[in-house]
Amino acid sequence: MPEERAATPDEVRAALDALGEADLVRLEKFARYRIRGLGRKAEGRDHDDLLGEAIRDTLDPEKRRWNKDVSFVRHLVGAMRSISSHWREQFDENEPLLESELLQTTDEGEVLSPLDVVGSGAPGAERILAAKEELERIEKASRTTRSSPTSWAACAQKCWPAKSARSWACLSSNTRRR
Repeated sequence: MPEERAATPDEVRAALDALGEADLVRLEKFARYRIRGLGRKAEGRDHDDLLGEAIRDTLDPEKRRWNKDVSFVRHLVGAMRSISSHWREQFDENEPLLESELLQTTDEGEVLSPLDVVGSGAPGAERILAAKEELERIEKASRTTRSSPTSWAACAQKCWPAKSARSWACLSSNTRRR
């Protein structure tokens, strides 16, 4: 852009001071619209951050130059569009989700998290109790078989039904004894 069309930082400040209420509302609405469109790609930034960056970049002649042939509001809208598109491109789609991004609110206002329904990796109380009972049966059976010349297979027969003992020993129902 030719130098005579580019605004100086002082001209940018004057244009900022001259913005009316309607212009500010339009800029804010556009910034909100762009942030809403970004969703999590905004990475916590809000409409104020977007508009602020557009203004800061415009004040810096090395970053964004305002062509005075274009209205100042239109320039800022274009700057916000460009900045938010850049944020979208920089976002890593493999970024892990935060729990706060997964929360949903019911019509009654109750906040639901999908993590509330995920089961724990720890065994439940019933499973722990069953394991303790089985361990006690095994220990009792091994105490009674220690004094006799029986093998672990005999111990297994006492601890588990015959069908289970055969499968525990990796024997099929077709396997015969010798």
